[in-house]
Amino acid sequence: MKGYRPLLIENLGICLPGIEVIRLQLNEHLPGAKLGAHSHRYGQLLVYLRGRGAQRVGGRCYAARTGTVIYAAPGQQHSFER
Repeated sequence: MKGYRPLLIENLGICLPGIEVIRLQLNEHLPGAKLGAHSHRYGQLLVYLRGRGAQRVGGRCYAARTGTVIYAAPGQQHSFER
């Protein structure tokens, strides 16, 4: 079972110089959620709208709370714990 509830919007067609937004996914992390270390073939911009937890990216741990923005580069390991 996933530790989050996703809302996914794909095929946005948003392009800026050097950036292409492929999809937007809103995840609500469930109580006690832990998302183990994983990576993606694309970069990921993580924006925290509410709640708090810890995001580990590239071996460093960052506090995640409302307003936190974290970038995980393509292929970079990251994980989350609520």
